Amino acid sequence: MSANRFNWVPLICQWLLSCLLMCNKSHGFQSYYVTNSKARSPTRLHEKKLDIKYKDGNKITVHMDEATSSTKHQHHHHDHHNIHHHDHTSISITHSHSSLSNINHNNKPESSSSYFIPKDQTNTILKFGSGEKQKIVNEFGLWCLAMCAITLPPWSVVMTLVDTVCNLQPNLDPNRSFYDYTGKIWSRLYLRLVNSYPAISGDVEWIQNENKGKACLYVANHASWIDIPIVCTVLDPVFKFIAKSELNGVPCIGQQLVGGNHIMIDRDDRRSQLRAFKEGVNYLKNGVPVMAFPEGQRSKDGRLSDFKGGIFSMAVKAKVPIVPISISNAHAVMPKYSLMPIQGGDNKLSVHVHPAIDTEGFTDKELSDRVFEVIASKLPEDQRPLSQVEDIVKKETKIPITVK
Repeated sequence: MSANRFNWVPLICQWLLSCLLMCNKSHGFQSYYVTNSKARSPTRLHEKKLDIKYKDGNKITVHMDEATSSTKHQHHHHDHHNIHHHDHTSISITHSHSSLSNINHNNKPESSSSYFIPKDQTNTILKFGSGEKQKIVNEFGLWCLAMCAITLPPWSVVMTLVDTVCNLQPNLDPNRSFYDYTGKIWSRLYLRLVNSYPAISGDVEWIQNENKGKACLYVANHASWIDIPIVCTVLDPVFKFIAKSELNGVPCIGQQLVGGNHIMIDRDDRRSQLRAFKEGVNYLKNGVPVMAFPEGQRSKDGRLSDFKGGIFSMAVKAKVPIVPISISNAHAVMPKYSLMPIQGGDNKLSVHVHPAIDTEGFTDKELSDRVFEVIASKLPEDQRPLSQVEDIVKKETKIPITVK
């Protein structure tokens, strides 16, 4: 019976090898269904909408598409096609460009159109839950769900095998680097299968070669669940996530986080926060990089939001550099209202690795502000902080405004 128990081990090894080969291919898998789903994307993907509110309660709604952009001034319940000052003189504003960056006389870097699809424009097939917590699945999501059903069980079996070996030989892989690498293989395979492998740019060489074997703190913006497999396409050396404890119950993801000895945190429990801080500092001091999302949770609208305290203190205490990472358009591929991706991420998703920031001589607040600006600099327009959008429009209209 013991001999039969290991008859499937060669099959698992073959699966791992095939996954590695497929993840190294430049194009990966593109099914007929996935290709056609992109062709059915609504034209509204290239439309932008921005609500700007005056101090007196009046509002401008800016609609933009690839060809033109126009403004409408809404005064209480009445719509007008002009913008009115307080002295009732009127100005008509029309722009012939598709990007808000052009409003600022090209002082801002250009960015692509928004790929976000509103929930009411998604061809929903399945619904789970109700109210604000309701999750939906569309046609493309069914394909992604099928890919999970195919790839997750073998990954779980491999993790169980590796975990058994690691428990029998604790000194063989103390940091569980091979155990974690199974997750990176799955992440890359899954993103290939759902046509969502990101474009990678920036200082990747520093991560994978120059700083290999040394510690640093990776930090990235967080707008979607798919951010997790996305960062696994870039971070080859072993690293440890700081993840919320609720993920323990997610199939395979929870198994990976717990079995890989990642840092789990309950943000409502002060003791858990202190324990996570100590674990993070300990990993960094022992040469193991740590990956964190300093916003603390997924952004509701995809925009970069304020950072939580404590994350950057770990890097300061351990005296290691910080590596900012910008993830673009993940909220459009897998928005917060969906259980699975709703569209392919090919030519949409991107991840940019910024140069490492030295922590010596800087306070936690100074580092937080600097990293915030660095991450925002490579995000598309609809993911930048609202304060930056407000500055752009102020320079054009020269009217006191606040952005909703």
